[in-house]
Amino acid sequence: GGVEPLRNRIVSKYLEAFPAYDAESDAILLNKRSEEAIARARNTFIQALAVSSADSQIRATEFFSETVMRDAATSYVWDLEMTRLMGNEQQADDKAKLFVVFANIFIFTPLAWGFMSNVRMCVC
Repeated sequence: GGVEPLRNRIVSKYLEAFPAYDAESDAILLNKRSEEAIARARNTFIQALAVSSADSQIRATEFFSETVMRDAATSYVWDLEMTRLMGNEQQADDKAKLFVVFANIFIFTPLAWGFMSNVRMCVC
């Protein structure tokens, strides 16, 4: 039992999903990210249970540490982590798109107007 086998499984999921990571050189980072992912998933799990705090803590401990629940717990943690990462990626993508829009408005539009006014002067 315990959380360590689950953490190891999440580390393996990271290594499968992101080939740029190296099992040896990124071990500390991957262990930290895996522990954080498990902690976030555990909090989400506890919040989803509509039971007393003590009871939800017991159920969460069972779910995240029991050998028979290992596959389900791994899937639960990894699905939440991928959703979070995709959300972060979407936010970064949205910020990049917003930057392009602002760049068009504040940089390229004045340049285009300047170019157009110079062209008009030359034609006259």
